[in-house]
Amino acid sequence: MFGIGWTEFIVIAFVLLIFVGPRQLPAMFRKLGQVIGELKSASQELRNQVSNEVRDLEADLRESVSPDELIHNIRDDMSFEGDSPYDAARRGEAALKRGKETLSKEIQSIKESIEGRDDAPDAKPSETAGQESAPAGEAPEGKKP
Repeated sequence: MFGIGWTEFIVIAFVLLIFVGPRQLPAMFRKLGQVIGELKSASQELRNQVSNEVRDLEADLRESVSPDELIHNIRDDMSFEGDSPYDAARRGEAALKRGKETLSKEIQSIKESIEGRDDAPDAKPSETAGQESAPAGEAPEGKKP
């Protein structure tokens, strides 16, 4: 038992008898027996709980998807349906280029119309300024309709 021989056991018993005393020795052994019994029952209960959990996990694993099915499902989830993100980025880039070209054309036509106004010989700056500053539906100042 525990690698203890008869001689070591006798020495331990003698030391206990001296330190504890002959009157308290039976009560101490009784208490030691109770503690050992509680430890055994607690360890048995722990073993039962662990084995029940292991049994439940094994049952869950048997009911779950096989590894091959799991890998197949993961591959299906990772594959793109329809367009890839790269295709969407290319479409967005093309739309931006078309928008840039349209804006460039609009800016160019605005520049040309501004240059065309400056080149007009019959328009006077004072008349055009007065016409532009008058609110809609009203005559410019100094002129009656």
